[in-house]
Amino acid sequence: MRIAVFATDDFIPPVGGAEVAMGEIIKHNSDIEFNLFVPKLIKGRSRIETVGNATIYRFGLGWPKFDKLWYVLAAPFYARFKHGRRAYASCWSMM
Repeated sequence: MRIAVFATDDFIPPVGGAEVAMGEIIKHNSDIEFNLFVPKLIKGRSRIETVGNATIYRFGLGWPKFDKLWYVLAAPFYARFKHGRRAYASCWSMM
C-alpha cells in the first residue's frame, strides 16, 4: 500500500510537533510505503531522499517564499504523475 503525504514543512529534521507526529506515524506503519511531497526550503537539500519506508520529494530552489509557492503549484501534478505509474491508496495532508 502507498500513501501520498503533502506537508508544508520539511520532514527532516523535525521542527515541530506536527513533523514529530508524522515521523512517528510513518515509523510505526513500516508495512506502508509513504511518499512525502514537501517544499525544499533549505539550499543544498537533495530533491529526492529515502528514509526508512518514506521517500521524500522536495520542490523548489532553497528559497523559502518561492519554494512554498512552487510547491503548491508543482506537487499535485507530480503526485498525479506518480499515481499514474503506481496508484496511491490514500492521500494525507499535514498542516
